[in-house]
Amino acid sequence: MRQVLINLLGNAIKFTHQGRVTFEIKLLNQSANTAKLHFQITDTGVGIAPEQISRIFLPFEQVGGTYHQVEGTGLGLTICNEIVCLMGSKIYVQSSLGQGSTFWFELDLAISDEWVNSATTGAPSAWRSSQGQIIGYNGQTRKLMLVDDKEWNRLVVKAVLEPLGFVVAEAENGAVALAMLESFQPDLIITDIVMPVMNGYEFTAQVRQSYGQEVTIIASSASVSLSDQSQALAVGCNDFIPKPLDLEQLLSKLPKYLHFQWLYQPAATADLMAPSEPEKIVFPPHDELVKLQRAVMIGDIAIVEEEALRLQGIAPEYGNFAQRVLELAEEFDAEAIRKLLENLDSSGQIFEKS
Repeated sequence: MRQVLINLLGNAIKFTHQGRVTFEIKLLNQSANTAKLHFQITDTGVGIAPEQISRIFLPFEQVGGTYHQVEGTGLGLTICNEIVCLMGSKIYVQSSLGQGSTFWFELDLAISDEWVNSATTGAPSAWRSSQGQIIGYNGQTRKLMLVDDKEWNRLVVKAVLEPLGFVVAEAENGAVALAMLESFQPDLIITDIVMPVMNGYEFTAQVRQSYGQEVTIIASSASVSLSDQSQALAVGCNDFIPKPLDLEQLLSKLPKYLHFQWLYQPAATADLMAPSEPEKIVFPPHDELVKLQRAVMIGDIAIVEEEALRLQGIAPEYGNFAQRVLELAEEFDAEAIRKLLENLDSSGQIFEKS
């Protein structure tokens, strides 16, 4: 999936000489175990003529007669669509010649707890190594309010904070949050700045005017200019965190404002945490890598996997190399495979992987 998005974004940037490229992810619906997401990439590039759209997913199809005249990615786009089809969907295209293109697809994805666990391993890496994973905090239950017009932004933060024992309320703008404030009485508020109906500045000013200085307010915005941060502090915010929200930074600030200490799951033993010895990768000869290198150049992951398995069978010493290529192929990370091949030297052909 990452490789699909990288290819689509790279294609959009390649054919957009002025204007912008926009990447959006929207949550369409969610159940206990799955979420339906809409991925969309829009550019203001050269675009595609209507009669050529049906051809852009064909292998090696560069629509149009002149390079860079119209969009098309050859086999890369073909493989992208095949990958998305294997995941139960397809890539859709809407385009106007000379005005730009929109590529989008929708996927039902399983909800994973792994990223939440990763996000709660402590803020600075020193905390993580010495104290282990955050599992909660001491003292009474704290209540937090998330004010953001983007539901997905609220869901991400809520998914991290609720398992740690926080009670979390959500509001899509400042006006809704104000209406909830009296009944919910949060200990801390995290508010977006740019929102419809009532923005974060107006909301904060209203809170300070009506409810005083007791509740902590942290502003969060994609704009990180000093003027925006100064304005947030001037209207009454206690702190500022840039977007996309850095969860480690947020976790480091919560004890400061809510006056608690994190509770940790004991860290692994020193032996388990000790770095492992570098793994030696022995590269096959240059002439055995020609087909693999060509497959990587055109993004043909199926051939990459075939070649890795073939090389694995040639000699036992190529096992680590083949295994690494297969791992990267499973992630559809052709760029990482290309960089791995760049480590091939002309003499010993041995590369140490830490």
